[in-house]
Amino acid sequence: MGRLPSHSTVQIPNSTDDVFQLDFSPSKLQQRIQQLLVPANHNIGPVIWEDSESDVIVHIDTLRFAIKPGLALFEIHLEADDIGLVPMIVPFTIGRNVTSASLTVSTEHLPRGEQLMTHRWGEIVQEHLWYALLEAGEQLKNDQLKNIRDKNQAAQISGIQISGIYSNGKSISYLYSEPVSVEEIKVYAKAIDDGLIPPKDDNEILSPVHLDCSSDQGPPDDETCESEPPAPQLPILIQLWREWLALIRQTLRFAKKLAWVAVQISKKLKKK
Repeated sequence: MGRLPSHSTVQIPNSTDDVFQLDFSPSKLQQRIQQLLVPANHNIGPVIWEDSESDVIVHIDTLRFAIKPGLALFEIHLEADDIGLVPMIVPFTIGRNVTSASLTVSTEHLPRGEQLMTHRWGEIVQEHLWYALLEAGEQLKNDQLKNIRDKNQAAQISGIQISGIYSNGKSISYLYSEPVSVEEIKVYAKAIDDGLIPPKDDNEILSPVHLDCSSDQGPPDDETCESEPPAPQLPILIQLWREWLALIRQTLRFAKKLAWVAVQISKKLKKK
């Protein structure tokens, strides 16, 4: 699939089955995440979080964000009268590459840090940071769409939502795609039951459309920003290219709708 720089006017396919990708450096994401953790129009600094009858001072301005392949790591400082100022470390295990990207995240039972603080506020901090990480991707995507000069092109992909996240150690990458309706899932599940859907090729590599590969979005990545697919020159190559795209889209549908089948089977087993 082709790349779409922010200044590009390349025609975007009408299909809604494409997967799009945006890459961001940790520093760019950290600033947006900090903004999401404070009230609107509030300077980035200490804020008070309340839960039931308890409250804690969260020092948003000291938040640090780092990445490694398959890992997003946060450090944030919390302060309470009976504990003082203490750091809290929150690791999230995410995808390592485009094929392992998903919204299924794993983390430790509680963040690392002072025991009383982590037991009282650990889960709340985990939830806030994961929400901020995902919401930052949505907001930065909307910012990028504003840079597309062709409004018709921007409108075609305005409905895409985050469908996966991964880190290769250089940047955080978000994958976006059109949401799948329940009715589409049912139709696809029936097609699987009827044997109309070919088995999924687990070795097939996903190739998302890059919404932006400009240098200011983070460290350059030769694999994502410079390796353009060959431009077909002959009609037969064009046909093969289209068939390859159709296979990718079919694979994505299968992955999304197979989840619905698993849920249905689980419900039936519970009833029994």
